[in-house]
Amino acid sequence: MLLSRIFSLETLSNRKLLVFVGIVHLITAFFSEGFFQFDEHFQILEFLGHKLNGTSANDLPWEYREQIRPWFQVLLYYIILLPLKSLGLTSPFIQATLLRIVTSAFSIASLFYLKDYLPLKEKRQKLVFLVLSLTWFAPMIHVRASSENLSASFIFFGLVLLFKNLKNETIIKGILAGLALGGAYLVKSQLSVAVAFLWFWLVLFNHKAWRTYLGVSLGILITIGLGVVIDYWGYQEWTFTTLNYFKVNILEDRVSGFGIDPWWNYLKYSFMKGIPLLSLPFILGTFYYWYKKPKDPITWLTLPFFLIHCFIGHKELRFIFLVVLLSPYMMIYAAEQLNLLKSSKIRIFVMINFILLTGASFKAANSGIRFYKYLHDEEIKEVKALDEDPMTMVGLKLNFYHPKDLNVQVKKEFAPNETGLLFFKSGSKYFEYSKKKNCSLNYLSYPKFSLKFNIGNWISRSRVWSLWNCTK
Repeated sequence: MLLSRIFSLETLSNRKLLVFVGIVHLITAFFSEGFFQFDEHFQILEFLGHKLNGTSANDLPWEYREQIRPWFQVLLYYIILLPLKSLGLTSPFIQATLLRIVTSAFSIASLFYLKDYLPLKEKRQKLVFLVLSLTWFAPMIHVRASSENLSASFIFFGLVLLFKNLKNETIIKGILAGLALGGAYLVKSQLSVAVAFLWFWLVLFNHKAWRTYLGVSLGILITIGLGVVIDYWGYQEWTFTTLNYFKVNILEDRVSGFGIDPWWNYLKYSFMKGIPLLSLPFILGTFYYWYKKPKDPITWLTLPFFLIHCFIGHKELRFIFLVVLLSPYMMIYAAEQLNLLKSSKIRIFVMINFILLTGASFKAANSGIRFYKYLHDEEIKEVKALDEDPMTMVGLKLNFYHPKDLNVQVKKEFAPNETGLLFFKSGSKYFEYSKKKNCSLNYLSYPKFSLKFNIGNWISRSRVWSLWNCTK
């Protein structure tokens, strides 16, 4: 029944389609706790905590001291949470969930409006929206309160306003398009590359659209000026984060200190960090689109952006999320051109996708968040930790989730008769302390039954978080 509906989208109203997509994203936003990558937390939530909760700037990452992180996204979240905090909503977990819901709603809206302006047959527009929204990796990215995701949504809204203005030109509508595209730059300065090449496309292939050139240019310039003012709010001094980023990461090549990879690693990451074989159609469809549509705005938006990132030494798949999020559309275009949409293999592909989507929608982005929630809910005041403070990652404090009255004592070793709440990140300690009659297990990061299957002694080599209450 589900497959027949998907392949007969003409009978499905936009309202029902939005409700279905919205429910999947709401579920994902609720369960996808934590962060996909450290920057999502330390450069968004910790910066937000600095303004919202007064946490020390000394605990923020080096990007704060170098002033390379724009504050626009943090300001948007600050505006959302400040009035709610004044009304008593102080739980960091509820706050983070709310931000995921708001961010995913913005992503859905941008894709819903974008579908009507993509160069597709009308009957394919709903299919493209469904694929852009519900490919197995899409909701997990859409709910992320990350700069990569939010900047992409601003780009998509900018495209909608740009295409709409080209049909009926006014300078005011062009300014709105420029503001949206500039918003992407304000969220993540690296998106200036994509915005610049989209502007080049506008100039090269729309010779008579002078009102749009002018409006878009003015809108982008306004956002650049606005960004400087917002960054003053963040850093409490005048600075230009884009120039700082270029100086530190490009001229001084600090980014290479995080690892240097060959240019083809983006293809490797796209293939392996997706689902091998299942991710291949997205990669091939993207290259097919670029080859067949060299003058298309989507090509100009994504191809130069991808190529420039290939020549930057340090590579992470999240850096090209703009391309990843549009790859389902480019795959659909390729499949349509090659008459593959009616193939029986497509139905198998859809079934596998929905199985993967179900798993991804109920999976935490970072399981450590559940431990922090346990500490918060149980109102625990003191924990003794072996070697590592559980409230730190990559050497930085997670102040946003840190319970106000929690005291963590980090020790190099515990005495044989150590008492209190004892925390371990090593799986080997689970077996050791499960044999102690005076210690009871309070928290375990894995389901307890799964530790009965210790094939190859994997548990001892794994980071299994456990909290034990040991008495005399």
